[in-house]
Amino acid sequence: MLQQQMARSYDIVQRFRRFAASVLGSKICLGLLLVPFYKSSFYDYYGSLSSISNILLTLEVYSLLTIFLICGYRSKLLLFLAAYYLWDCFLAPFLGGTTSPGLYYCYQAIGFTLLVLLGLNGNKKSFLDNLSLIMCFACVANYVLLLCYPDGVVSDANGSLWLFGIRTGFALVLVPSMCVSVLRDCICGRTTFSLRTIIVIAVAILSITNQWVATGIVELVFIALLYIILSITNKINIRVIALIICITGVVIVVFGPSSFMSGWLDLLGRDSTFTGRTEIWQSTIIDIAENPVYGLGGIEYVVVHEAVKGFHCLWLSVAHESGIPGLLIYVAMFIYCVSAFDKSKAKKPALIVGVFFLGILVASFIEIQTYFPFMYALLAFADYFSSHSVDVGDTSIPVLMKIR
Repeated sequence: MLQQQMARSYDIVQRFRRFAASVLGSKICLGLLLVPFYKSSFYDYYGSLSSISNILLTLEVYSLLTIFLICGYRSKLLLFLAAYYLWDCFLAPFLGGTTSPGLYYCYQAIGFTLLVLLGLNGNKKSFLDNLSLIMCFACVANYVLLLCYPDGVVSDANGSLWLFGIRTGFALVLVPSMCVSVLRDCICGRTTFSLRTIIVIAVAILSITNQWVATGIVELVFIALLYIILSITNKINIRVIALIICITGVVIVVFGPSSFMSGWLDLLGRDSTFTGRTEIWQSTIIDIAENPVYGLGGIEYVVVHEAVKGFHCLWLSVAHESGIPGLLIYVAMFIYCVSAFDKSKAKKPALIVGVFFLGILVASFIEIQTYFPFMYALLAFADYFSSHSVDVGDTSIPVLMKIR
C-alpha cells in the first residue's frame, strides 16, 4: 500500500513537471504569462489593461507557486523573498502602525522568480530560447515606439511614456534582456552572438543613448568592460568586485561623490550632485532615522525643498519602506546570490550572468531597480546554477566575432 502511494505521488509530481515544461516551452503561453510583468505606467492609458494585468498577475503567482511546490522544487532565493515581503507587507506595517506598501511588487518579484525557476528546472534550453525571443521582441517594440513617438506615446506627471514606461526605466528591462539572450547563446554552445543577441544589444545601446539615460550608460559600459575581461581570461572574481561596488556605492550615497568623479560626471552631462540625488539621499536617510525599525511603509517619496522626489537608490528605498530589518534581509539575499555566483565560478553560464548582475548592482545605488521584476531573473539564475550541474563542455562564452 505504501509503495502504491509513493508511486502515485511520484506520478503526480512528474505530470506537473511535464506540464510546467510544456507550458513554459510554448512561445505563445510564455508570452501571455509575461504580459503582467511588463506592466508600467504605459498600461494605465489603455482602458482596463492595467486592472486586467493586476488580476492576471495575482492568478499567475498563486498558480506558479502551487505548481512549484507540487513539483517538489526548492529555492533559497524564494525563502529570502518570502521573508522580506512577509516583513515588508505585513509585520512591519502591523507592528509600526504604518501603511502597507501593498502586494504588487511582492507578486511581481516572487511571480517572475517562480516562472524563471520553473523554466530552468524543465527544459532550460527551450525556455531560454523562448524567453530571449519574447524579450527581444519587447525591446524592439519599445525602440520602434521611441522612434515613432520621440516625445512619448503618452505622458504623465513623471514625463513621456513608452512601452517600458519613463526613459529611466529602460535599462531595467534592456539589461536583463541582454543577459537572457547572451545566456541562451552560452547554453546552446555558440561561440559568437546570435542575431537575436546582436539586435538586443544594439537596441539597448540605441535606446539608452537616444534618451541619454546616464545610469544606463554607466551600466552598459561597466558590463561591456567586465565582459571583455571575461571573454579573454574566462574568469572573473564576482565576490571581490561586488564588495568594491558596494563600498564605493555606500560612500557615494552617504557622503556624496568625491572631486575626482567630476570629469566623468561632466561627460555624462551630470553635476556633482548627480542631478540632485545627493540631497534626495540625505533627506531619505533623515526620514529613515525617524523610524529605523519599521520604516515608513507605503510612502514612496521623500520631500526635498517642498518638492516630492523619488528615492533614486534601491537600498534607501528598501530601508525607507521596511526599516533596517527589511534592509538587512534584502542585503542578505544579495549576499547569498554573490556567494552562489562564487560557488558556480567554474560554470560559464554563471560567470556570464554574474557580469550583468554586477552591472545592475552598480546601477542599484543610483536608481531603483525593482519597478520591473526582471532583475530577479538574474538572482534566480544564480540560485539555480549554484545547486544544479551544467555540462561545462557544452557551454561557451560567446563574443561579437572571433578574431582568431
